[in-house]
Amino acid sequence: LTVTITDAMGNQTVLAPGNPAVRAVVNFYPDPVSNVVVSREAGLDTSAYAGNYASQIMNNYTGGDKDWWQTVVFVDLPLGMFEGDATVLLNTPQESATSVVTIVPGTGSPNPFSAYFPWGTSFNMTEPQLQSLSRASHYEVSFTGGVVPAGIQLQLSHDPDIDQGGSGRAVVINPVGVVKNVHWVDNGTTITVMLLPASGGTFIDMRDFKFYVAGGVGNLAISSVQAYDLNGNSVTGVAANITLR
Repeated sequence: LTVTITDAMGNQTVLAPGNPAVRAVVNFYPDPVSNVVVSREAGLDTSAYAGNYASQIMNNYTGGDKDWWQTVVFVDLPLGMFEGDATVLLNTPQESATSVVTIVPGTGSPNPFSAYFPWGTSFNMTEPQLQSLSRASHYEVSFTGGVVPAGIQLQLSHDPDIDQGGSGRAVVINPVGVVKNVHWVDNGTTITVMLLPASGGTFIDMRDFKFYVAGGVGNLAISSVQAYDLNGNSVTGVAANITLR
């Protein structure tokens, strides 16, 4: 992530990847039992217009992908910025976003984010605690094909994990549990994954099969992909793709 901050007089500050002024990058996901998610899956409104809101998100923002989130970036602004509107440009290899903040008179200071012990005493979060909320490096596994199947089984290979004399340990992550079930096993060098709809119904979009592999294993690769229809017959033309995030 590169952050470029331009103040009202055109002065620019560029925060390169890894700059400690970028304190955290955190994705916020909707509550799985929020009205907007439940209405989407049930096909009826559990609160006023929730289904319409879900359709707007799907059509205008995610392109049919049910893995919804908003990314929040916590940044310490540079000292000496001119008053007025400043532009904050966020760039990653995958996308960019722009926000406008208003610089007001006075001298600011970094905000110590607070948390609470169970007995009620507050404490200031350390930088590692805040950064621990950011996403770990991971592989995104997605699928393409002309026909949306009812289920997919695939095998992936990777370098030996820590239990086999290498490093890391595979963790397979299902981004939207209300949409699909993900069953997986890993023997230290090979991951077998089975993807099925959570409700026993059918998928409507290949994006619904997407999942992640994290844990620090290296050189993840596709060994085999087999797709099936509702009757257990093979579906041809389905391919898996891996993207390192």
